[in-house]
Amino acid sequence: MLGAVVYGHEQMQTVIDAINEVRHPEWRDIHNLRLRRNGDLAFVEFHLVVPDRWTIVQGHDASELLEGHILSRLGVGGSVMIHLDHEALPGL
Repeated sequence: MLGAVVYGHEQMQTVIDAINEVRHPEWRDIHNLRLRRNGDLAFVEFHLVVPDRWTIVQGHDASELLEGHILSRLGVGGSVMIHLDHEALPGL
């Protein structure tokens, strides 16, 4: 992203707080969190690990909830890219 700037610790903490405010008890892990800005827009990206049994609808609903809440808490427009990962089964 040309001209992109990494946000500081305060904005990263805002994203972490926003995720925790709407956290679903079945979310297993969030990792590879990245936050950048370009002008007035924020670009957030992370991986969300959910149970294997979750449907596409459940994953989509979680993504929509997170995207709206994170951008609202940051107070800017932009996008949130969430990579849904499934929980690895033991022994695999």
